[in-house]
Amino acid sequence: IESQLKKLSQFKARRQAIVARYNEAFADVEEIFVQKEIPQSDTTRHLYIIQLKLDKINATRREVFDALAAENVQCNVHYIPVYYFPHYKRLGYEKGLCPHAEAAYEGFISIPLYPAMTDQDVEDVINAIKKVLNYYKK
Repeated sequence: IESQLKKLSQFKARRQAIVARYNEAFADVEEIFVQKEIPQSDTTRHLYIIQLKLDKINATRREVFDALAAENVQCNVHYIPVYYFPHYKRLGYEKGLCPHAEAAYEGFISIPLYPAMTDQDVEDVINAIKKVLNYYKK
């Protein structure tokens, strides 16, 4: 653990560089929203979330997710509404409770963001996302 802590500033700088490149690459991609940061922040993200604008593409999140996997880009889904989990279902919480959160969740995809990514890895992710979104563009 101590050896990892010594690398913290390097990890932070690399993550911030990747986020900056993603932000630049996706600035004009109309099919997604990207998280904005205020200039005064000193954020180091552990995830980079894109939110699909499902009304601008002819695909579900699952189809985009699978297409990215076919392009060798392994994504994840985070920020699941808590009441989707079995424990909360057993307590009586049902889908429809928070429609805005549910709608946002349907478009969330976490794309690769880790310090060991090479510049080529980052470009490959960007190119794959743009390719897939272009394919599904309305």
